[in-house]
Amino acid sequence: MIPHLRQRFNEQWTPEAYGRMLQYITDEADGHAPKFPVAETPVFIPKALKEQLLEACEQITDVIVRPDFKEKSEGAVLAGQRMPSDTPHTTFLQMDFGICRREDGSLIPQLIEAQGFPSLYNFQELLARAYEKHFDIPEGFSNFLNGITREQYREKLYRTIVGDADPEHTILLEVEPHGQTTAIDFYLAARMLGISVVCVSDLEVEGSKLFYQKEGRRIRVRRIYNRVIFDELIKRDDLKRQFYFTQDADVEWVGHPHWFFRISKYMLPLLDSPYVPESRFLHEVDEFPTDLENYVLKPLYSFAGSGVIINL
Repeated sequence: MIPHLRQRFNEQWTPEAYGRMLQYITDEADGHAPKFPVAETPVFIPKALKEQLLEACEQITDVIVRPDFKEKSEGAVLAGQRMPSDTPHTTFLQMDFGICRREDGSLIPQLIEAQGFPSLYNFQELLARAYEKHFDIPEGFSNFLNGITREQYREKLYRTIVGDADPEHTILLEVEPHGQTTAIDFYLAARMLGISVVCVSDLEVEGSKLFYQKEGRRIRVRRIYNRVIFDELIKRDDLKRQFYFTQDADVEWVGHPHWFFRISKYMLPLLDSPYVPESRFLHEVDEFPTDLENYVLKPLYSFAGSGVIINL
């Protein structure tokens, strides 16, 4: 996006350097290679676009922190999926943007989706380090915003996920985590935070207490860094387990599952911003537009692009 920086980076790029970068990532993840393609290059975002992205995030966040947001998003949490111990706000917040061109050729971000759910926080930090180690990144460019350092980022991540608890009593919870495409982020989280990666099927229940096994020891779970996506869990009738999310458990949720539903496609019609395409619930549309090829239909409760229809 900054032509002279793009040209400079392309001139220094070689397949060999990229290969060394991939090997570095694998080594840092204790031999676990990413299960997804890794971009050959970072994106150099101009200052004006960065400021637009920050403004867009602020406008969207303003809606999420409104006093009436939880009331307006109650319908996002379906019957049979309600859990105790809901939190007053989300722990995690991601926003995905597409970069579009106006008619005059200038760039403008457009929201694809907001997500009240963790992202690949540990892998993203490692990827930035890998670029910096193997390529000449221009001075003054950083993957962090607001002037924070890598050390401050890691400290905030630890404080958010582990807090004052013993890391041994904090787990990253997933459905068959070692088979997930994003597994590398789990391994990095375990290494960087000192927590254990646990499958939901391996949780043991004793009253309202949860336990997991580690090196022959039965350990009490006190905090859950939740990476379970309900869409996947609901479809896994074959998964034998003792713990069901709707039952009362004496644990602290780091990322309460309700926010996965609340901050999702369900909230898009609540947003009014030049950075957000107008969205409406289909059942509230009285008359379909004639140019349906310019619209996108998204299922409310799917993820990873499942069920999205374009070019109607």
